[in-house]
Amino acid sequence: MDFKSEITRLKRVVHFLNRTSTTIINNLVTTLSALTDVDIYEPTTGEVLIYNEVTQKWENGPQSGGGGTPGGSDTQVQFNDGGAFGGDAGMTYNKTTNTLTVEEIVNDMVELSFTQSMYLSTR
Repeated sequence: MDFKSEITRLKRVVHFLNRTSTTIINNLVTTLSALTDVDIYEPTTGEVLIYNEVTQKWENGPQSGGGGTPGGSDTQVQFNDGGAFGGDAGMTYNKTTNTLTVEEIVNDMVELSFTQSMYLSTR
């Protein structure tokens, strides 16, 4: 195997791919801006296309949803607390021991059903 000729061949392939990908990206940007249902204004890094039902157009804007600050402290189970992330020291989960700790369960009738082993104990 002639390594010098192989390296030259690989360089040509990389050059071709770089030139081709630049052309594809330039064509995509041109095509996107030519669409009548797309209104892009001064796009910045991290923005996404969002469909605006009022204008019936795709517009660039910040990505939303799926974020937020976790509620509670480390190991506290997270829950919806009036529309915000909540957590409570009375309900924790230890992933190392696979243990859920709940300080108090109150109900007129407690029904437990499970498919694997479950251990209950009192302190």
